[in-house]
Amino acid sequence: MASRYLLDTHAWFWLLTGEARIPPPTVASLEAALGEGRVFLSQISTWEIAHKVSIGKIELARPVDLWLRENTEGIVMLDLPLEVVVESTRLPGTFHKDPADRFIVATARVHDLVLVTRDKLILDYATAGHVKVAPI
Repeated sequence: MASRYLLDTHAWFWLLTGEARIPPPTVASLEAALGEGRVFLSQISTWEIAHKVSIGKIELARPVDLWLRENTEGIVMLDLPLEVVVESTRLPGTFHKDPADRFIVATARVHDLVLVTRDKLILDYATAGHVKVAPI
């Protein structure tokens, strides 16, 4: 069975903006998975982008709501159901306190998705076997 991927917020943003930090073979794999409905995004990632725009950390060429609508097409959007909310408070082992990262990791765990990330804390957490990752 082909992998199903959950994009961490930065992975999603970098993929959309053509950021060179994602290796071309990974981009090709993700684009193929996207065409097959195997790429997912947590709603918390849309909040993270909107928040970064609101505090001036990211500048977009379009209003954030329009940008988000345009750039979630084709991606399977995942809400934050009770199961994910509770899982985010019960992550096994030691994990940092950033709420968005906790929701993203919990989403990957609940839906059995491979989390595409460069976040060192998440990658370290994965080495303990708590979440599947595809490092970028």
